[in-house]
Amino acid sequence: MGDLMKTVGIHQPNFFPWLGYFNKIYKSDAFVFLDDVQFPRTSSANVVNRTKILCNGEPKWLTCTLEKKGSLIKIGELEIKEGVKSKNFEKVKQYYKKSPFYKEVIDFVEEIMICPENNLSSYNINAIKKICEKLDIKRELILQSSLNTVSAKEDLMIEITKKLNGDIYLSGNGARKYQKEENFLNQGVKLIYQTFTPLNYEQSGSREFTAGLSVLDALFNCGFEGTRELITA
Repeated sequence: MGDLMKTVGIHQPNFFPWLGYFNKIYKSDAFVFLDDVQFPRTSSANVVNRTKILCNGEPKWLTCTLEKKGSLIKIGELEIKEGVKSKNFEKVKQYYKKSPFYKEVIDFVEEIMICPENNLSSYNINAIKKICEKLDIKRELILQSSLNTVSAKEDLMIEITKKLNGDIYLSGNGARKYQKEENFLNQGVKLIYQTFTPLNYEQSGSREFTAGLSVLDALFNCGFEGTRELITA
């Protein structure tokens, strides 16, 4: 990051996201949580209320079950179903009890997984912020809902970046197929794409490395210091 240029990263507040999510925060000066957009209920790629962890060496979805709501609901309006947080924590304890850094991280994991917050967005954001604090990743973290945005799709990314006096928008690679660089440049914003390839690390109970798992997997297998090194590599 340059001394004068301000980089803005933007993403939905995902559920115990993968290492690349934290790398995007690390590479941003300001990072915005998209809590005022529609929940991707029908998308197979939805990771706002689910994440992948290892169970007996195999990737498995860990899902934060939600109270039933109507269609077109926004992420910031979703509530977590009663009892789900403790059930998920018990699963994580069971799956990772033999991992090398279990004793180092288990109390912290319990703190963020049994957080009293029942709003999904607030729950996820609390966990992400706590993990950033623990890994000494200090960035400006902002809620979209505090910015009074009115745009959609790539125009929303431009609007948010400009509201924060940003010069650069750091995008995920999945948006390459529909974003147009000239639309950003015409608004005085430089569009760049995140480049992050996770380093392999030894995963307890698994013969082969599985990429794209929750940050929880890295914490249990690499500890706090090792996880920070993976994110900032």
